[in-house]
Amino acid sequence: MSDQDPAEITRTVIDHTAGRALTVTTEQYNNANQAIAFTEFATNSGAEVHMVLPPDCGASYAPEFLRAHYTTIADIIPIRLVTNVFIPSGEAFLL
Repeated sequence: MSDQDPAEITRTVIDHTAGRALTVTTEQYNNANQAIAFTEFATNSGAEVHMVLPPDCGASYAPEFLRAHYTTIADIIPIRLVTNVFIPSGEAFLL
């Protein structure tokens, strides 16, 4: 998938729903700058909520880094955190 594909899909869905349904977007970027840019694009296109992936870099799981990342995006649009960093996963989790 190219970098333009998510933008095109987002724009198409928002145009199609035309305000008749809550539009929730997400991004595929672990880079904070790309995530912020796409969040701004989605918001300007009409998205109402955005699901945010955790950033992916060496210090990305330090609490102050996570707080800054999510706060910056939440200042643009209401967010839903998408993460499995803080919960157990795997087969045992499903029991």
